Amino acid sequence: MKSFFIIPVIALTLGSCTMSDLDARKNIQPNTPPSALISSGSVSLETRETLRMAYSEELLAHDIYTKMVEKYPNLTEVKNIINSEANHREQVGKLLDVRGITRPTDYGAYSGTYDVLIKMVDSSLTGAIEAGVMIETGDIDHLLAEYKKINEVDVRMVFENIGGGSFNHLRAFLRLAAQDNYVVTTDFARYMQVTEVNSTGPLQSKMTDLLSANNLPTYGNNMPMGMGNGQGNHMMKNGSGENNEMMMQSNGEWQWQGRGRGMNR
Repeated sequence: MKSFFIIPVIALTLGSCTMSDLDARKNIQPNTPPSALISSGSVSLETRETLRMAYSEELLAHDIYTKMVEKYPNLTEVKNIINSEANHREQVGKLLDVRGITRPTDYGAYSGTYDVLIKMVDSSLTGAIEAGVMIETGDIDHLLAEYKKINEVDVRMVFENIGGGSFNHLRAFLRLAAQDNYVVTTDFARYMQVTEVNSTGPLQSKMTDLLSANNLPTYGNNMPMGMGNGQGNHMMKNGSGENNEMMMQSNGEWQWQGRGRGMNR
């Protein structure tokens, strides 16, 4: 089976890269909003580009799936994924907002990727399913790689959350392939076994497990942030079992609530 790379114009691949994890965030005090940890003008170029590309990637997925449903209206599962992608895009958008970074309005480096994927969607139903598997495996690849490079807590929390959603989406497209007796050619086995395709219940924890397997910190039980309306929460459980709750306020500011501190390792 072939491996999938999101194919931007500049030939960016979504493989993982190596960077030692920074532990400076272990002792974050409760009630300290992550935005307060970002001093004016201190946002690195790497963080800026990572967030802009993540936003463009979520925008691309949303738009591809919207076109997919327009052409194949019986794909009811994909309609739910569209709403999820809009939520993911908003979560990344809030990360951009608190840093004073303008949200992208196009696919940026992924413009070439969009052209390739939309042709697959237009070609056939199986082509559309393959495109969905490619997008979701590529998304997990990208989130894992960037998680290793970026140490900001709020970015990592959001990436862990939306990565869990990508596992759910991947399973949905693999189910569609099985229903159509289509053998997917994209290599997805590194993230999901065939026996998991017909499993029930959310797969949010698979992203947490993936991060743990790469010796990276994880944040609590990976609860969905529910930020489609600009609000939501994510629980961060510390070693004593206490929870910190990271709330996104309607004005785009983050606020910590709770008595616990620290992170899972």
